Amino acid sequence: MSPGPATSGTTHGAGAAVVREVAWDHPAAVALRAGMGAEIDPRYADQAHRLGPALSPDPAEMVLTLVAFDGEVPVACGSLRHLPEPVDVAGVAAPLEVKKLFVATTHRRLGLASRMLTEVTAAATRRGAGALVLHTGTRQPEAVALYEAAGWAVIPVYGEYAVIADVSLCFGRVLGPGG
Repeated sequence: MSPGPATSGTTHGAGAAVVREVAWDHPAAVALRAGMGAEIDPRYADQAHRLGPALSPDPAEMVLTLVAFDGEVPVACGSLRHLPEPVDVAGVAAPLEVKKLFVATTHRRLGLASRMLTEVTAAATRRGAGALVLHTGTRQPEAVALYEAAGWAVIPVYGEYAVIADVSLCFGRVLGPGG
């Protein structure tokens, strides 16, 4: 399967990366998520017995997966998941959740995390979402800093994350024109 059509080209500080929509099971997306797991899973090793079911999205619920490529090399990813039940964010229903936002270690500090967050947020807006949510963990301070810097607000833990609320942080954002 080819990477798919480009959704956008290079922006400030994001190197030569081109973002493309791909299938959830595209090898580039799978490889990046495996890299994410290799980096993040050790932080929660003492909780592994509880995390698996809550953190494994149903592929049928995934509505969008984006991968940033530097040439032919996949360097960042982010997806949108359709939630079984919308989550309230400041009185606005959030039908979608950001999932698996990750940048390869070789391409950090180039603005790709912010760019991928912007790309998936814009895609949610194009799909008519009035709000968007995401889940991260208490042992991921770099993710928390990214979301806070991008204007996301902490919201109550929702859905399947309730069973791991002690290691979870959830964020929400009301969307406006342009995401």
